Amino acid sequence: MVGEGARRRVAITGGCGFLGLRLANTILEDEHGGVEEAVLLDLAPPTRGLPRNCRFLAVSVADAAGVDAAFTAAGRLDAVFHVASYGMSGRELRGGGERIRAVNVGGTANVLAACLRHAVPRLVYVSTVNVIFVGRPIHGGDESAPYPPPSAYKDHYSASKAEAERMVLAANGTPLGGGGSGSGSVDGAAAPATTAAASGSSEGAARNSSHAAAAGNGGAGGCSGSGGGGGGGGGGGDGLLYTCAVRSTGIWGAGETRHQPRVIRMVRAGLFAATFGDSAGLSDW
Repeated sequence: MVGEGARRRVAITGGCGFLGLRLANTILEDEHGGVEEAVLLDLAPPTRGLPRNCRFLAVSVADAAGVDAAFTAAGRLDAVFHVASYGMSGRELRGGGERIRAVNVGGTANVLAACLRHAVPRLVYVSTVNVIFVGRPIHGGDESAPYPPPSAYKDHYSASKAEAERMVLAANGTPLGGGGSGSGSVDGAAAPATTAAASGSSEGAARNSSHAAAAGNGGAGGCSGSGGGGGGGGGGGDGLLYTCAVRSTGIWGAGETRHQPRVIRMVRAGLFAATFGDSAGLSDW
């Protein structure tokens, strides 16, 4: 809970998609969160108009200069939710990996660079279970599970999300105010390589991120602390960027337009088949 008068602003990349809009509405409806405005960064505005207390800025995360300009236009930010991605399914997934990598890896590098340059103290990255799950059973898995080798990923999307997640977790605790080159390339990424990320293990970086969240300095949706941005202070006043990654599964619900319409079309065409495997196969994420 934030104190009286501590009003906050957040930005959401991919903010006009299904998850981005739901996230914006949920954050703004939380009377204890103190968020007064959500800035939605996306290629196009939502088709049904902007929700109350939301502002739209047109930008591709793959455009380094555009991302930096959008952060400037947004004003002081207390947190950024990096939701934007490309290539998850359908034709996007079947296409070449160049654009997937440009958006998912290069775009994440651009967002990280902008957070550091504009002194945004908190970054929540929407990742995917695909960064760990590559078709083999995982028993009792947690954040300490090592990343699979790059050759184990079945598609460009999963590989790119894993690379971007490592980048985000490696940036946890980075001093604000630098920003890197913002080139949109991996070589120009702002995130420093930590021992945990470089060794192929998610344990150390995830532990650091969890510690930051527990201390009130970030974490998934954690809008606590004094905030920074606009070239000013940092998260909790310590001048550091705190990051975490949320590994989601398939996202669907009322108003979702990626999966459900496709499934309905397949059912109507008689092409839909459901495969049921071993009943012991469970998913708890």
